[in-house]
Amino acid sequence: RFLNLLPVNSALWRSPYLLDLANTDFDRIQIRNNNSVIVLENSPANRWRIIQPPPPKRADSERIGQLVEYWKQWLVTGFTSDKNDTPLDALGLDKPRFELSFAKGTNQLLSVQFGNTPANMTNAVFARLPMSGNIVVAEAHRMAPLRRHYWAFCDHRLIDPVTDADFDIVDVHGPENFRLHRRTNQLWRADNKQETPIDPALMYNFLELLKGTEAVELAKEVVTDYAEYGLDNPSHSYRLYRAATNAAGQATNVPVGGVDFGKSGIDRTFARRHDENAVYVVPRARLELLPKALY
Repeated sequence: RFLNLLPVNSALWRSPYLLDLANTDFDRIQIRNNNSVIVLENSPANRWRIIQPPPPKRADSERIGQLVEYWKQWLVTGFTSDKNDTPLDALGLDKPRFELSFAKGTNQLLSVQFGNTPANMTNAVFARLPMSGNIVVAEAHRMAPLRRHYWAFCDHRLIDPVTDADFDIVDVHGPENFRLHRRTNQLWRADNKQETPIDPALMYNFLELLKGTEAVELAKEVVTDYAEYGLDNPSHSYRLYRAATNAAGQATNVPVGGVDFGKSGIDRTFARRHDENAVYVVPRARLELLPKALY
């Protein structure tokens, strides 16, 4: 029985996982797809951003975290010879189309290159670990994220996640301009002579819609003329502020989040975050749900 436990070849005791991410302390991920390079960088606060292609932009930290967990389960389905005499061109690894690497700062810790599909194995791909020279056969479907445009890794939210404690003023500009204040009893009132009370349910729905507004497309990343998108004079604007006191002891309003809406088409509207130069595309139906008048 003891003899039956001994491996007949070295592959039986090798790790079945392509990437040892659980034991790799990395803060950078690089994806190379032909001549396109995407570099993701993590901050000490565990917030990812895209630093390449420039300019730097917000990344979807939750989505990237899920992607890392997905890659941790990347299985090796077969091992080739450990000898380095395998012709790389026959495996599509002499000039690999895809490469995935992980680094700590500028120190590369782990990388893998991908080549051709093995004969009669449409769901697999040849993969090479340059640091060890090992060539394996791995699952092909987990390569799908490597083919994506960098927009797939961006944070599509137009307002960063905020809680009720983060803001207490809402400004609305459009066909009608008005300001709403959250009072000490957590009820909202309009900033007018009548201090019009605001329906709590309608206010809650409004804020959830506004905070949950996401772009479906990046129209242009670096914009110098916003008139083309109707954002030089937005048709609708929404701002969140937190009342505070500056160093001089004067009352001031600190911007927390905001979004401007410009020209609209049949099913789309151009939009811009209050703190970015990029122009995004938002479903027009989303804008139609947001309030435009105090009543």
